[in-house]
Amino acid sequence: MVFMFSVLFCLVPPTDLTLEVKVDKDSQMYATCTVYGSNPVCNVQFKAPRGIIGSERSSENISLPHGAWNSVYEVNLNVSEEDNGKDVTCKVECDEFPVDLTDTVKILLPSTNETGVGLGAVIGSVIAVLAVGILIGAICTVFILTRKRIKTGSKTQPTVSHETELNEPPTALDTYEQLQNRTDTEIRRTYDSLEVSSGEQPNSESQYESLNQEAEKYHTYTELKQSR
Repeated sequence: MVFMFSVLFCLVPPTDLTLEVKVDKDSQMYATCTVYGSNPVCNVQFKAPRGIIGSERSSENISLPHGAWNSVYEVNLNVSEEDNGKDVTCKVECDEFPVDLTDTVKILLPSTNETGVGLGAVIGSVIAVLAVGILIGAICTVFILTRKRIKTGSKTQPTVSHETELNEPPTALDTYEQLQNRTDTEIRRTYDSLEVSSGEQPNSESQYESLNQEAEKYHTYTELKQSR
């Protein structure tokens, strides 16, 4: 009875299986298949499309308590660009009892993966630079247009001379009475010049018209226009 109990205790099927595809420092791709917790030691079988499974790389059995083992198997893989994305499978084989443990991974070539990542990084950088350039250009354009608008506004602002508005020279529409009754300094000077040039004070609209012609002769209106 003791012997039978001992035999039943020691025979243990594997509990788990993992498969990994790796690349070493020499750019050699290989597959690692690990079988966990079996007693006795179980073997594995690698499967892949024709020509991918290469030579055996290494194998190792690690002892565990109660007579169990972890077993690690490695094989080299011969792959090309056409093999990218193809499956590699590892399956456990035990003579003592039937076991259905398998694991499958895809082959991903490092060059393809790295090229995709590098291309994505380059495209992202270019887009970022273009976005920054467009933003800076828009800010500069708004700034220049704003400055031009301010300058144009300052040049077109009308300037008003209140003195000119108050001291307008007489026009041909002014009558003698209107001219005589105005109190503006320049306009009063016009009236006085008319009076001095005639030698007498004008007292009618007809005299005003003749005096107005005489004022034009002496450029009275011209002097008033120049003083504006």
